[in-house]
Amino acid sequence: LLVVFCATMGSFNVGYALGFSSPATRDFHVYEKELSVTIEESSWFGSMLVLSAIGGSILGGIFTDRFGRKIVILLMLLTYTGGWVAIGVAKSLVPLFIGRFLTGFALGTTLVVVPAYLVEVAPPFIRGGLGSFFSLLLAIGIAVAYAFGFYFRWRGLAHIGTIISSISFLICLWIPESPSWLVKHGKESAARKRLQFLQGGRKSEKEIFNEIENIAQDIRSTQVLEPRFYKPLVVLVFLNAFQHLSGINVIIFYAHSIFRMANFHDESLPSLLVACIQVFALFVPLALMDRLGRRKLAFISGIGVTFCSASIGTCLYVFEMKQASFGANSTGILDGNASTVGQSNLMTAWLSLVSILMFVVFYAMGLGPIPFVVLGELMPLRSRGLGGGIASATNSFTSFLVVKCFHFLVSILNIYGLFWLLAGFGALYVLFCWFSLPETMGRSRDELERLYDRR
Repeated sequence: LLVVFCATMGSFNVGYALGFSSPATRDFHVYEKELSVTIEESSWFGSMLVLSAIGGSILGGIFTDRFGRKIVILLMLLTYTGGWVAIGVAKSLVPLFIGRFLTGFALGTTLVVVPAYLVEVAPPFIRGGLGSFFSLLLAIGIAVAYAFGFYFRWRGLAHIGTIISSISFLICLWIPESPSWLVKHGKESAARKRLQFLQGGRKSEKEIFNEIENIAQDIRSTQVLEPRFYKPLVVLVFLNAFQHLSGINVIIFYAHSIFRMANFHDESLPSLLVACIQVFALFVPLALMDRLGRRKLAFISGIGVTFCSASIGTCLYVFEMKQASFGANSTGILDGNASTVGQSNLMTAWLSLVSILMFVVFYAMGLGPIPFVVLGELMPLRSRGLGGGIASATNSFTSFLVVKCFHFLVSILNIYGLFWLLAGFGALYVLFCWFSLPETMGRSRDELERLYDRR
């Protein structure tokens, strides 16, 4: 479990990089005079993170199969450090965007290598909780970025990011290489030692030998063009796409702007509350993933997110109508000049806050952790790096589209129309899970592979 915690520090770095976007965007518009960042440049700054993550996902999937899980984790953390240093010392837009590109590239690599590593080193009976633990550390990283945003401007936040990634690198020097990767590359003697280390000497030589034989059999049994590879890959691609089509990054990246639009004069406090609620909400799937199963949590999560998105859109629609009656600019969210319309809207403002908080709770129950859980369960070991890279690239590309198109969609649909659109994607997610997501809880590798052979 200590090894699992150390490796999951990568997801904490993901969360901090994501959470950095909202206070940094606020600072660019409100406080920053040196760089003179425009609205369009700010949009690219937010979306650059997830755009570069696409390349990180693809190359990370290739490198993790070729060079090993541990070495890629260490290189990933060094890339985070380089990115934060570039952002922290930036005097112009060029190093600012270079740093953002590097942190995004490392983010994409994290989404591939850390879930693969966790499922290969952790005991099978806790594999369902691993995806939730990955998401939990990610959410804590977001909350930490929001909390530091109260006291530091964007440069200070970047320096803190440098410290976090450097400490994570030193911690991960201690973790062992994945036994599964060692077996795949013919290093069975080293794999045997790593398994003994991970099991704390609790297993006999015979049990260790049988486990290595099972790993070797899993490696030999799967080809890329077989149904047991491409069918679960399709499921993973859609799960990762819906994760961001739900709109979670709209809330994370633009939380300060959304709450300003919803009549909150101090938007930092409710933004931090959103991040903290997500942290506590992730303890629900951590406890229930291996009891209720993946499908039930996916349904609960999808239905909840759908209704919450519709509610958020309705609340913002009320504000837009009030603003229109006062002659306010309905797209003020884009330039930070959204007006308020008095205390008569206090109830609707609080309803929008509750809806956003409940959105985060329902997202944390299924949409967030489930793609990371089923990645290791559905993808065969031999092609886990490739499959994980494709799925994570889809995750990053969809996130990029949502974040980059946010301002454009608001200008066309208005902010309330955007959330109604996201509610529609939530409904599609529920239908997809009903027809395509298998229950993996309690099923062995052979059972899952036979399941896709029949389909």
